[in-house]
Amino acid sequence: MKTEIKITNINHEDLVDLFSTAFYDSLNFSVTYADSARNNIKVEESDCFEDVLAKIAVNAKVANDKLMVYDENAEDGEVYGSCACGTAQIDDDVITTYYYIGIKEIIKGLEAAANSSEDYIRKSFEAFANREDDGEWDAITADVLMQMIVFGEVVYG
Repeated sequence: MKTEIKITNINHEDLVDLFSTAFYDSLNFSVTYADSARNNIKVEESDCFEDVLAKIAVNAKVANDKLMVYDENAEDGEVYGSCACGTAQIDDDVITTYYYIGIKEIIKGLEAAANSSEDYIRKSFEAFANREDDGEWDAITADVLMQMIVFGEVVYG
């Protein structure tokens, strides 16, 4: 028997939790967005940074209006996966890579994690899906999911 998990809905709170857990103090990723991306959403006074990220992810229509997730370990502009990306000069010696992600990339990556043949990747998705019940959701499992979203695979162990 073969089963396949499809994500039909991911809500604002799910995205906020994913972003806050994946990006807080991460060694692998940082995130930002272009000023134009913020112009396409309504920001409330009470919105935290992750609220803004979630709104941008859901509303982005073109690459330049999506979230820009920086691979903090990329060297010389190396690229993994198939997400649209660009490079940025950090200093004279370092070029890093950033990836554009929106809701489509997030859902695709989460589905890939949910249906992975690798037990630890699938368990990372399950920790996210059941985060309010089992206590397994943490920065490590969030990092695995973010790698699946950004790269389509786990690159950094």
